[in-house]
Amino acid sequence: MITQAYVYAYAAVSVADGELDILILPQVNNHCMLIFLDEVAPRHRNDRIIQALDGAGWHRSHSLKLPHNLRLLMLPL
Repeated sequence: MITQAYVYAYAAVSVADGELDILILPQVNNHCMLIFLDEVAPRHRNDRIIQALDGAGWHRSHSLKLPHNLRLLMLPL
C-alpha cells in the first residue's frame, strides 16, 4: 500500500535584505502558524516585522497571540 506523507514550508523573506526564515512543519493550522511566528520574531527582535499573508484560515485566527514586534497584513481577497 502506498501512503503519502506531507510536510509544509512556512517562510518569510525580508524585502530589505533578502534574509529568509523558513520552518518545515507537519501540518497547516493555527498551532503551526504560531510556532512559525514565535520562531521568526526573536530572530529579528530589534526589527518591526510586517508579515503579508493571503488570508488563509490559519492566518486569520483570533487565537493567534502575536509577538510584540510582529504585525499581520492581510492581502485583499
